[in-house]
Amino acid sequence: MEEEAAAEAEAERLRQEEAAAAEEAERLKAEAEAAAAKEAERLNTEEVKEADNEIKQKGKANTLSKNAKKRMKDKKNKLVKEVKAKLENNEEFTTDDVNDLASKWIEIADVDGSGTIDHDELSELVKKLDEGFD
Repeated sequence: MEEEAAAEAEAERLRQEEAAAAEEAERLKAEAEAAAAKEAERLNTEEVKEADNEIKQKGKANTLSKNAKKRMKDKKNKLVKEVKAKLENNEEFTTDDVNDLASKWIEIADVDGSGTIDHDELSELVKKLDEGFD
């Protein structure tokens, strides 16, 4: 009888340990899920902030003051006059001339000063070229 009682007590102790372990596992799982949700929210917020910031920066970069627009227009007009004069005089363009022209057009078109031309800047450049050579 004592052995049965001891076995039942041991079985009860094991059931309690198992229940405690299951509760601990559930608690840890809930904590992990909460942490994952919090991290996902944080990342989403950071991504949204980054996207908003990028949009704001692009908006600022593509907005020129009146003076900046005038300087760009003056540069464009001067460059167009130079090219027209060479064409009218039937002068040939050397590789260096063409590279210099390309650099100047990129400088004119690169509104945000990034050193590259995005889609909007390229579109504006094409419009400027059309206006200048009519």
